[in-house]
Amino acid sequence: MKDEDMTKEQFIDELAKLRQENMELKLALKDQEPISTEFAYSSLNQWFSTGKDETIFAAPPEQQPAVNHPQKYKFSDIVDIPFVQQLLDSFYLASGIPYGLHDGDNNIFISGKGWQKICTQFHRICPQTECRCQQSDSYIAAHLYDGPYVGYKCMNGLMDYATPIIVEGQHLATIFLGQLLHEPPDEDFFRRQAHEYGFDEAAYMEALRRVPIIPAEQIEAIMGFYSQLGQFLATMGLERKRQLEAADQTIKEQQEALLQSQEKFYKAFHCNPDPMSIITFTEGKYVEINDAFCKGTGYRENEVMGRTIWDLDIWVVNEEQDIIIRLIDECGSISNIETKFRIKSGEIRTTLMSAEKIDIDGEALLLVTTRDITERKQAEEALRLSEESLSKAFDTSPFIMTITNLEDGRFIKANKAFCRIWGYSHEEVVAHSSIELGFWLNPADRDQVAEKIMAQQSIQDMEIGWVRKGGEQRLGLYSAEGLEVNGEPCILSVLTDITDLRQMEVEMTRLDRLNLVGEMAASIGHEIRNPMTTVRGYLQIMRGNKDYGQEIEYFDLMIEELDRANSIITEFLSLAKNKMVELKPNNLNTIIDKSLPLIQAKAISQDQNIKLELCDLPDLLLDQKEIRQLILNLVNNGMESMSSAGYVTIRTVVEKEVVVFEVQDQGHGIDRELLDILGTPFFTTKDQGTGLGLAVCYRIAARHNARIDIETSSNGTTFYVRFPIPTAAAVI
Repeated sequence: MKDEDMTKEQFIDELAKLRQENMELKLALKDQEPISTEFAYSSLNQWFSTGKDETIFAAPPEQQPAVNHPQKYKFSDIVDIPFVQQLLDSFYLASGIPYGLHDGDNNIFISGKGWQKICTQFHRICPQTECRCQQSDSYIAAHLYDGPYVGYKCMNGLMDYATPIIVEGQHLATIFLGQLLHEPPDEDFFRRQAHEYGFDEAAYMEALRRVPIIPAEQIEAIMGFYSQLGQFLATMGLERKRQLEAADQTIKEQQEALLQSQEKFYKAFHCNPDPMSIITFTEGKYVEINDAFCKGTGYRENEVMGRTIWDLDIWVVNEEQDIIIRLIDECGSISNIETKFRIKSGEIRTTLMSAEKIDIDGEALLLVTTRDITERKQAEEALRLSEESLSKAFDTSPFIMTITNLEDGRFIKANKAFCRIWGYSHEEVVAHSSIELGFWLNPADRDQVAEKIMAQQSIQDMEIGWVRKGGEQRLGLYSAEGLEVNGEPCILSVLTDITDLRQMEVEMTRLDRLNLVGEMAASIGHEIRNPMTTVRGYLQIMRGNKDYGQEIEYFDLMIEELDRANSIITEFLSLAKNKMVELKPNNLNTIIDKSLPLIQAKAISQDQNIKLELCDLPDLLLDQKEIRQLILNLVNNGMESMSSAGYVTIRTVVEKEVVVFEVQDQGHGIDRELLDILGTPFFTTKDQGTGLGLAVCYRIAARHNARIDIETSSNGTTFYVRFPIPTAAAVI
């Protein structure tokens, strides 16, 4: 059915269908906020008509205000104007309501239908009434956004309406409605107006009778229809235009991306410092190579292009080639496969090869990249050998060597000598700090080391005290250098255990003094003893003379002192370096048992006790007389060190390859300052001591290859004499 043949009811039904389609379209547009199509209108008593210039409003709903949109669209760009004109013309024919359509800049799109002669031939001709018309136009333009539509009754007595078409805040067009009346006109008003402005009254009144009369109640529905129709058409058009623009933009972006990708690939290929090539997958023929390929292989481009990898004989191991081709065929690519290639000069180079299968114009090709790592492999091998050498030197060094964290002394690595000497396994040490494990006898030494290393200083032969796992205190010379391990500041430490050396030095000093005294004893001992024997003999003769009966007491005293001097000389002679000893297999426990009665007799006389703790011992090479003297001297010293009753413990034990003879007293201990000079001839802390007893013990121990150690505290002193256990052949 043609639009002009449609009845008003049919046209309204058609508009209802269009409205429903408009709502469905808006629900489908997820990326756009739905445009409100509901209008809130005021009641009819808000309308008024006084015959003067008056505005007519409906209560404004919440709607999208007109703003400056960053992308401005024209109504003619998004809407088919001829189609809109045909639609509005059909509505005019069905309803008789005049209309007009302007764009957002008030340019006329469609001049419209039904414009009244009373305006075009009278009001718009007369300057006075034309001014009133312009006032009406200005008012409508100024209040166009106050509501869904705006109405104005001009001073010429007619009504004009307008509704803006706003999409996404942008004013695209305006639909005008008028001129019209809401009720039969006041003919007297218009006759007066014709007379006032000199209009032909008959023609003017005839034009007035042609003005359509539309009740105010219908205006709301009519303007709502125009507004929704305009919004619907503009929204559909805008969406369609955006889709087309998006499609065009996508195509444009894809084309630009393709061009950029091609340009990037060209630059990446030809500017890459690593040799790159493109070869056919099946034939292995070179299609493209970069400058780095020519530089790395020594070939010119014309020597390579069109030839195959077999023609150039670049593969050193053909089996590698077959494996790589199979991997690429199965996986599509390979990455960093170490291979060997032969360059033009015949030199074999080690490379890391990466390749990916690509398709260009339906042809299977390989994009190959190689990186020459020959020098790197050589450096790695040299580094490996260096690290291996350093590691072996570190692990097999006889000196204690460790690598510790600078910050807290946490062990990172320790060599075998460290574990053997310190008594910890490598697992027990790593991840623990030296302070935590109690390595430092004086923790302040560690702080001093850290300060010097942080100051970029090295440490050479710093004497420190350190403690073994069992608590034994040792002495060492400590050297250290700073280094980095995985970016972490660390300390490389070297420790030389000088405990035994220092003890040996002390022992050597003591032996030197003993040797000196021994030499003196050997040379002058007999020379002193012979005159003393003569003097003692004459004193005994004179004591027997009756003439000296009153001086017998004095003779006894002199003889006693000579005997005492003789005993000192006897001990003195025991220090002789060249004294002969008779080492025979003897059991130390047996010698102790034989000496025990004499020891106990003296202990009882001093109200003291002897405690024996003897274990089974192997036979040792001993001189019984000398060992008996050693035992008596040490036990007597122990008893004399106790001012009151107490126990002297005699103990024998076997430790590894030595037999230990121990004498432990309950005295007050020995001052540590005196320990280094103990055993020096004639040094004594006793009031009646000669200073030779302990010196004789050290000399006897030396002749038996034994060692004397001392432990002392406020609770007493223990002397340890360690005898080496001889081999079975030596005992026989």
